[in-house]
Amino acid sequence: MGSAFSIGGTKYFSQLNVVKRHLHDRSRPRGRDYRPGSCNGPQWHTEEQQGLQSNWRRRQPCGQSESSIASGSRFLSGTISNVTYIGTSQSWAVPYEYPYKAALKAFWRAVIAHYGPNFSIGVTNYFSQLSYFRFGGSVGSEWFPYCTSSLKNLNDPYKYTREASTCPVGHTCTGWLDYYKEMGDYLQSLGPPWRIIHSINTGDNDYTYGDAEADYAVTWSNRYGARDGFGSQGLSSQDVVNCTSPNDCDPGPPNSASDWYPAFAKHAQSGVPLELQPIALSNESNDSCSTTACTPDTNSGDLQQFLPFAVTAGGTDFEIYWRDISLAYDLNNYCALIPGSCANLTSVTLGGQIPDRTQQNHFFQHVGQGGGTYCAGSGYQSGSTGDCSYQNKIDSAQGQH
Repeated sequence: MGSAFSIGGTKYFSQLNVVKRHLHDRSRPRGRDYRPGSCNGPQWHTEEQQGLQSNWRRRQPCGQSESSIASGSRFLSGTISNVTYIGTSQSWAVPYEYPYKAALKAFWRAVIAHYGPNFSIGVTNYFSQLSYFRFGGSVGSEWFPYCTSSLKNLNDPYKYTREASTCPVGHTCTGWLDYYKEMGDYLQSLGPPWRIIHSINTGDNDYTYGDAEADYAVTWSNRYGARDGFGSQGLSSQDVVNCTSPNDCDPGPPNSASDWYPAFAKHAQSGVPLELQPIALSNESNDSCSTTACTPDTNSGDLQQFLPFAVTAGGTDFEIYWRDISLAYDLNNYCALIPGSCANLTSVTLGGQIPDRTQQNHFFQHVGQGGGTYCAGSGYQSGSTGDCSYQNKIDSAQGQH
């Protein structure tokens, strides 16, 4: 994005130039996704036009030691200065730092300007197809505060607290919920033409973070007065277990992910959009998360269990992984049975929580498209036995409830 960067007839380069980052980490492997917001920001030189003093920062890893730290030198503004290169676990931004916030705000402003009522590709206007956007101030368009034990050891004014009001006497701190509100207020000030879904997350295993964030989210609205909503990206069959008698996740413990269940109950009648995304790809064999724990690294459990539960709980919008959608609706390409069981090159690629073709075949032959109990029509693959139950549950969730 050079000096000529524009959207439509409006030049936005000046908004992107509020921060200059000089990141050098030669130990960082290529090809890895480095997203902001997690453990221990990198040692970098920051310059901020609002008057923030430029300085070098050296952060310790979040409970880890680094063995690959090497010394070197770099060229900066016409001078050579010594620098210590850091390891990969330290290469994370602290999302509420002034330079990061300034850059993020500029990016958000550009997004809202680009996807306005005149948003077109070629001669076709696609604005009517934009239902909502989800922005986040941390990893993955979410608001989870990573490595708070390290963030709490940062120098003023970046010392971390839940809210500024809880800052220790004699310090200036950044409250995470204050950061959440500041960025949400900024988004509303831009007058977005569509609704925004604000993610809610826990912090320090404190579920009241999610409660407070949900209460903030429903106070914001778009330029036409339609109120924003909120949601969680942690839905799983474990929520069904935790929120069904004899358990009670309102108020808990046990709790639903980021406390979405009681937050939905509180705001469902207000008409705001309430969004959920499974914590990972589903596994129809993992009912109630009884086979393996439902985590981002395993699976979200059985979609047939958690999706109807979430709809009943007030969910209005669901972000389903594309491989689960393919399993539910694709007759031929999720798993091509000829020439072999989910044959390579003719079936969807492995990934997410599908480790091998055997498991892919198992999913397809149980809940996929095969002419079974819930299936209608024809054209199914020869030898397919799936009962179309995933399609049935997704179809049942679609529409007004």
